[in-house]
Amino acid sequence: MDVTEPKIVFVEGRRYRVFESEAWSKDRGRSTYDEESYEPGDDSVIDECNDEQIVIVPTSDGHFKHEFYVPKPYFPFIIGVKHATRKKFESDTATSISIPKLGYDGNIVIRGRSRRGIISARRRIDLLIESSTKSLPVTHFLSIPMFGDSIRQNFNAFKEDVLRNSKTNAVGVDEDIFQRPHLLHLTLVCLILLDEKEHKQAIETFNACETEIVRPFLRENGPISIKLQGVECMNDDPSDVNVLYTKIQTKDDNLNKLVDEIYEYFYQTGLTRREYKTIKLHMTIMNSAFKFKGETQPSYKKRKSFDATEIIKAHKDTYFGEVNLESIHLSQRGTSTEDHYYRASAEMNLKDCY
Repeated sequence: MDVTEPKIVFVEGRRYRVFESEAWSKDRGRSTYDEESYEPGDDSVIDECNDEQIVIVPTSDGHFKHEFYVPKPYFPFIIGVKHATRKKFESDTATSISIPKLGYDGNIVIRGRSRRGIISARRRIDLLIESSTKSLPVTHFLSIPMFGDSIRQNFNAFKEDVLRNSKTNAVGVDEDIFQRPHLLHLTLVCLILLDEKEHKQAIETFNACETEIVRPFLRENGPISIKLQGVECMNDDPSDVNVLYTKIQTKDDNLNKLVDEIYEYFYQTGLTRREYKTIKLHMTIMNSAFKFKGETQPSYKKRKSFDATEIIKAHKDTYFGEVNLESIHLSQRGTSTEDHYYRASAEMNLKDCY
């Protein structure tokens, strides 16, 4: 299906086909990233269409140059194994592409004899960046902390009960896959912030979202109460589970409406991608990835699922607690300590909205 119906991505208003199959690329003699847009033969037409987005300047030797900034985590993708990707782009577009050394910040510089070749090289790099983003780990996320004492106490009671019965009833269940009580939260939006510029933009967007979206919504609709009761898994087979979470119950749909508005606000700024039509709110309580503390992105090949069949039966109605929405954090992933919540780049204190 990746060949007959390849994935379509959009970069700066242009549509591209992305072939995931390496076999297709080799057999057809075509690169994985294949431009589907029309390429006119007249360089002047291309320049006119791209002058505002791609600034190309002449050099003293009669050639042309284009320079632009790319966050350094993308450099390995653009370079490729043994510089294969960079060399392929250079060969296909008759350009030379200079990339800062790994670990260093800086601009990518494309040089060539024609403006058309430089524009083609830039488009290929843009498309590669767009396709590679999904391979990068989440660095920050918007969260609602579950700080209530009763929630922690009920969670600990749940954990003790599961561990007590897991010796005979649940395969793959051990203490390492439980969330730590002080990190219990709801995730609203996931972000991949690759440099200080993007981090600053996220903080500005977060603060603007509080003023323009969150506070007006709460003043109009009143307090939002979040009730946590019952457990569910992320797939259809409870005997083969990687994530177990508590169900969210509210008296109306205001929480989901607010979260959807926040997600849309961040999407419009380009800080997050549209991966879901709506956010499924949940509080993760068990996750097989927790076994790999310290690893940014454990692969599913390394993860070992667990059997949650009896856990779901025994705790389908277990009450974990209820809290009002009083704060939202811009949390930094991987910054928690033994006793403290994730470090916050910014916070919304919403108690005065009620």
